[in-house]
Order: sequence, then C-alpha cells, then structure tokens
Amino acid sequence: MGGSGRRALALAGSVACGGCFVAYHPTRPHQAVSDGVAARVVGVDTIANVADVHVAMDGWPVPRIANAWLTTPATAPCSGGATPSSQSPSALHANERVLAFSLGVEGAGGLLRYFPTVIDLDLVPADPAAPRRCQRIAVTDAAGDVEWKAWPRWFTAAGMRVVGAPLAADPIRGVLLVSFGGGVWVGPVRLRLDWLVGGAGTSRPPPSGYDHPSAELIGGDVAAEIFPIHVGVLGVGVQAGYEYLATDFHAQQGSSENDVYDGHGPRGPRVALRMALLPHPRGWPAFQARPDHWSMGIDLFAARWTGLPGLAPMRYGVALSGEWGRWW
Repeated sequence: MGGSGRRALALAGSVACGGCFVAYHPTRPHQAVSDGVAARVVGVDTIANVADVHVAMDGWPVPRIANAWLTTPATAPCSGGATPSSQSPSALHANERVLAFSLGVEGAGGLLRYFPTVIDLDLVPADPAAPRRCQRIAVTDAAGDVEWKAWPRWFTAAGMRVVGAPLAADPIRGVLLVSFGGGVWVGPVRLRLDWLVGGAGTSRPPPSGYDHPSAELIGGDVAAEIFPIHVGVLGVGVQAGYEYLATDFHAQQGSSENDVYDGHGPRGPRVALRMALLPHPRGWPAFQARPDHWSMGIDLFAARWTGLPGLAPMRYGVALSGEWGRWW
C-alpha cells in the first residue's frame, strides 16, 4: 500500500478514535533557494504520532527527493535525523511531495514541539551529470511565537436526524432527515446553513382508493452554535436555529401515485445540546489550532413546530453530525 493509502487509513482511524488529524498552514514563509530551485514547507499535518510535512518545489526541471531528514539546526546538513516512513505526491499539487515522519522513533523526540526543527532534502537533479545537493529548510525556530496555524475560515457538514412524534394521530410522525451544509466562523461561534431532505409517516388519510400514505420532506435550517466546554478531545456545545420543511403527502394505488404538496409544512425554532469529539489540544508552542476546527458527535434537540393542522408543536429527537473545517 502506498503512502497515500496509508495516510487515508490513518486519517479514517484517527477520526473514528477521537480525531488527532490536524492540518496546519504556515503563518510566514518557510523556504530556501539553491541553484534556481526554491523549496518550501507549505503544510504540516499531524495524525496521531505522525507528522506529514508537505514540501513544494518551484523551478524546472524539478529535482527528485532521494531522501530527507527531520532534525535540529546543529546537525550537519543531510547527515542524520529522523527519516520519513513514506514519501508520496500530493493529492492536489503536482510540485508537492508529502513526507511522513513518525515522532515516536529514536532521534525524533522533541522535534516540532520543543526544539528548533529543520528538514534536510537530498535532491537529485534532472541532469544525471549534475551533482546531488542538500537543501535545508527551517520548519520551526522554537522561539515561542506561532509559526503554524490550523484556523480554517469555513466548514462543510453532514448528518442525520431522527424526530419523534408525541401523538399517533400526528400528520408528521417518525421523521428521518439527512442534512448537508456548511458555514463560517464568527469568532468562536459557528454560523451554518443546512439543507434537509427525508421522509416521515403520517396519520393524514389518503384519497379514496389509495393506500400507503407517507410524507416527504425537503427544506433547510439556519443556526448558530458554540462549544464552550472542552475536556481533552470531548466538547459540549449548544445550538439554536430555525428550520423549515415543505411537505409532499404521498399515496399509492398500484402503479398510480397521488401527491399533495404543502409548502407550509413544519417550521419553527430548534435548540440542541451537542456532545462531540474535537481535535486533540496539542501543547506545541509553534502550533495553534482552532479548538473546534472539526467535530463529530451526537445532538439531543427540541423543536417547536407550526404550519400544519393537527401538528403537535413540541418535537424531540437525536442527531448524528460531523463538521470539517476548510481553507479554500
């Protein structure tokens, strides 16, 4: 299995176990230029105890990275340090290579975290007659200031909701909704917009001769949320919003179908208690991450619906949801 496949598996595993994946971007350039080739460290991803260092090279032809070492500035260039367990092309950029370093191996203790750290690249020129060269790029200087940030501007989201009905005679009961959406951060608050689609049972009688009545729902909601409580990788938050669902009352008679559309379907305010897994709060001086730049968890919510005759106003339910911060 290649480096990309191993990282995909590690990412899936880290999300499932509480999420150690954090993608950091530089707050200032980390680059070096030698013989017309500019090499830059453009990203550091941490997955559990592994650090993926993204190196981009400008110039033509681009030299090949034969080997690399993560080490301290006191070490002679390209003479030793922590070597990568894998090297692979970036999924998004042709001139970028991803070098995976295990921070738990001998010689890597304290690198990126407490000691000034550089990456040495053993470069093989495209011209076979040209000599190989070593290019050193500073990754952190351990001066106490923030050099790398995981501070996305917006996020995508997906989830599933189950809404109960207090009365068997309710026109909307046993609701299952799927949600897709996203939003932006305003300070510590996440503002979001979600699209909702799903179905429900109904007590509304079908037209004469038809049976199998059901209600199909489509709409969306707007909400604001915040996670004020963090304990390790666990977060507790609150969400408040307003949802609107147009309704199609559907019934069948053999291959014939009957649909009655009601644009004034269930709608009203909604509040939720959110319990989620959040990124691990790493205490690395040069690295800073938004505490909720991704989340995955369970919501307990209550909604007050209006809009249909006979609709019981108070609704309670549970939701599974995940949010992922994005930079672009």
